[in-house]
Formats: sequence, structure tokens, C-alpha cells
Amino acid sequence: MPDKTRGEVVAAYVIKNDPSLTAKELDEYCRNHLMLAQFKKPRYYRFVEELPYTATGKKIHYKVKETAVEDKKNGLLVRV
Repeated sequence: MPDKTRGEVVAAYVIKNDPSLTAKELDEYCRNHLMLAQFKKPRYYRFVEELPYTATGKKIHYKVKETAVEDKKNGLLVRV
């Protein structure tokens, strides 16, 4: 999603398998992951019930990217 200082930052849309999972726990996992570069780590998180897919079962990435801008305006993204 667009960012004034970095150009773009990562927003992660996550489907919870564990109801107790928090954005803070996800952020900690990403920070401690040695193979994930700092600029690739999500700055924002949102838990969703499902992700948009095409009729052939592929994720619609551009739809999520468009949604992220609106979600930030509406306060639906969690920044840790």
C-alpha cells in the first residue's frame, strides 16, 4: 500500500486458524524470521474471513491492494 516515506509498505491480510492469534504475535514472528528482509515485513495487519479469488482459484492481489487503502482510511488495519 502507498506510504509517504517508503513509497510502498506491506499490509498483510490474514485468515485466522487460531482465534487467539494477534497482530502483535504475527509481527513478532515476522521480525524474528531470518529469511524475511526488513522492507518485506508487514507494517499493517488485518484479519479477514476470506480472500478474494477468481473463478479458477487464483488470489486477486490487485483487489486486496485496493482494499488496503480504504481499510487504512477506515481504521481497519492494525499497525504494530
